[in-house]
Amino acid sequence: MTTEYGYGTIEGVAALARTWTENNTFADETIYAVGTNPELHSVISWLNEVSAMLDIALGKYGFVVPLSSTAGRLSAKSIVEQITADIVKYVNNQGRFFSERFVDSGMSVWKAIRTDLDLWVLEFAPGLANAGETQHSSDIDAIGFSDHDESGEKMFPIFQRKGFGNTFDDWTQ
Repeated sequence: MTTEYGYGTIEGVAALARTWTENNTFADETIYAVGTNPELHSVISWLNEVSAMLDIALGKYGFVVPLSSTAGRLSAKSIVEQITADIVKYVNNQGRFFSERFVDSGMSVWKAIRTDLDLWVLEFAPGLANAGETQHSSDIDAIGFSDHDESGEKMFPIFQRKGFGNTFDDWTQ
C-alpha cells in the first residue's frame, strides 16, 4: 500500500535514495530492531514540509492549493520526492547539498530548496494552468502604493510630472 504524504510517497523517495533504505523502504528504530538513516518519521516529515513549501510557492503565484489535476499532482510529486531524496542524501553526507561547491556558496539547504521550488513553479505555471489547475490573479508583480494616509486623508504625489518637464500628447484626437 502506498501512502501519500503531501505530494510524495515513501516509495518514491526510496527509489531515488535506495542506498539508505532497508528492503527498499525507510524504517524507524522504534518499529524495527534497526532503523535507517534517516528514519521513516524524518522522511515523512520532510515530504510534508517540502509539499507545504511547494503549496506556498504555488499560492504566491495565484494557484489554488493543493493541486487537484492528475498532471499537476504527478508533476508536484516528482519535484517533492526529488528534493526529499536530496535531503536524505545530505544527512548521509552525500549529494548536491553536501558538495564542496554548494558548501562554498554559503547558501543554506532550506534556502536552496525554496529557490528550487520557486523556479519550478515559474517553469510549470503555464502547464499547470493548461492542465486545469485553478489560478487567480496575483499581486506579486504589482507596484505598491498608498493613495490615503494613516488617518484616511487623500494623499497627493510630492512631485508632479510637469515639474520634471513631462508633457503628454493626447493621440486620441
